[in-house]
Amino acid sequence: ATPGKSQTVTFGIKRPKYRMDLAEANVAQPQVSVIIDAPTKKGWIRVHQGKLAMPLDLTKPPPQVPGFPGVKAAPAAPKTPPTIDKTGQKDTVAGYGCEIWNITSEGRKSVVCVAENLTWIDISSMGFQGPEVALSAVATGANHFPLRVVTHDLAGKEEMRMEAQKIEKKKLDDARFVPPADYKQFDPAAMPQMPHLPQLP
Repeated sequence: ATPGKSQTVTFGIKRPKYRMDLAEANVAQPQVSVIIDAPTKKGWIRVHQGKLAMPLDLTKPPPQVPGFPGVKAAPAAPKTPPTIDKTGQKDTVAGYGCEIWNITSEGRKSVVCVAENLTWIDISSMGFQGPEVALSAVATGANHFPLRVVTHDLAGKEEMRMEAQKIEKKKLDDARFVPPADYKQFDPAAMPQMPHLPQLP
């Protein structure tokens, strides 16, 4: 979350589908869910208030949803590849050991604590971005998970922090990865008065 603001994001991973449930701090139930089907590059944004669902074509720039400014087009590739310093320093986050990596990209620095042998998805490749997501994607792979990501601006000030709080390995219902039949499909351009929704990190 950005300094002074916080939110909870719950990732559900059932390859090849992924789900993100977003809620503002101190809100028990998610306000928005994003479902991604990686092989087809299709997905849905589910707005639980009003039971609304918007289809996503992740081969195209994501639509701008009023009240949901966190959905943005993927950024252009950096002119030079990010540099990664694998420090060898160890830490523990959410009960899992991880290694601290320092990542520098176009003058911006991030500190990422990376665990091995945990499934993750490169969200930026699916058309979503955010400072910590774009940079943590550098640290990801088939068996890497960024348990903590701290990004800094060009002046070195902390810009955003994301840290895992709990990790559970359990079976997930297939129904969680499709929009419910009672959700109404909507066009964001026709709904300028969307309720305030948390940003996608």
